[in-house]
Amino acid sequence: MMNLLGKTIDLKISFVPVWGTLCSTLTILCSAVPVIALPLQEGMYRIGSRYIQIAASGDRVCYQGFSATASTTASISPHTLPDFFVVNFKTADTKETLVLHQPTLGNLLYGTLHNLNSWEVDNKFSESKSDSMQRCLKSQTAFLEESKSSR
Repeated sequence: MMNLLGKTIDLKISFVPVWGTLCSTLTILCSAVPVIALPLQEGMYRIGSRYIQIAASGDRVCYQGFSATASTTASISPHTLPDFFVVNFKTADTKETLVLHQPTLGNLLYGTLHNLNSWEVDNKFSESKSDSMQRCLKSQTAFLEESKSSR
């Protein structure tokens, strides 16, 4: 209770609805924005029957995405947004930039900035690097190599 110019005002009741609205609005906004990410973690990540491998050598980081029918190996560079990394290629399906974001050790987000899919770490595969991945890691420029399976 507060006495202001001879009028009694109950501040607690007056501010609770505003505070509640502010908190719920912030919760909605914050839940849509990824938290500060980790640096990209080397390893194998899976979603369904598709896989992504992240490998590093010194400051060089490379991506290899593969399925039963194709594989793509590409270099990775930092994005202008903090905590996002650009995969240096675009698919035929999209003209948008493909990015990686590492929110936790066991999870990798991959896709366009507007459509990130969650890939889970898969420790069942060996950490060996394909010839294409090794070429990418040794390259000093933007790297892209795509191949189709003969299946």
